Amino acid sequence: MTFDRLTRRGFLTESGKAATAGWIALETPWLAALAGCTRDDENRFAALTPAEAKAMRAFAAQIIPSDKSLPGADEAGAVHFIDRAFGNPFFADVVPVVRAGLA
Repeated sequence: MTFDRLTRRGFLTESGKAATAGWIALETPWLAALAGCTRDDENRFAALTPAEAKAMRAFAAQIIPSDKSLPGADEAGAVHFIDRAFGNPFFADVVPVVRAGLA
């Protein structure tokens, strides 16, 4: 694209590309942390107890159940993602509320 005659559409396209690249650059550590949500050991959780994980797995399976063609929340590893999120300081004030609900 030449910048001699930059149209409004071209400007918006290039601005969108720059914003997307900037967002990806800022979110790369968070996206890399998602890779740590792999399920090597089903009973190993960082923040949840095994009883809490079992209850959370049951709730997640009710909210997003499996279908013939699509996996549900249990197969997708939602409990492991939630367990990792509980270690994030952003969710520190929510953890006691969730723990009380799981109890």
